Amino acid sequence: MDFQSVLKTAKSTFFSETQKYQSACQKEVLIDNEECFRAIVEWKKCTGELLVERSDFAPYRYVSFNILSIEKDESVFCYYDSEESLEEIADKIKEGFCSASQMLQQ
Repeated sequence: MDFQSVLKTAKSTFFSETQKYQSACQKEVLIDNEECFRAIVEWKKCTGELLVERSDFAPYRYVSFNILSIEKDESVFCYYDSEESLEEIADKIKEGFCSASQMLQQ
């Protein structure tokens, strides 16, 4: 699977999830080009960063998605891809949004 396919899938999933949860979160796209996508998403109780890039020294292949609690100073969700399929990457991004949204219930 090539980088451009991963980039397209991750971006598409990110935008569909922010649309789905638009009343609960705010997004800010910091970088959006053919080599990198970096976006911040904020909920009332946590904040997250999705980073998609070709990384030489990171613990992931292309995708990093981390969500941290604002109140408890702890990780809510952490995902680094390795050899997953495009569907698995999309599912993990969706799982991150679901985890953050569940924090609002607490």
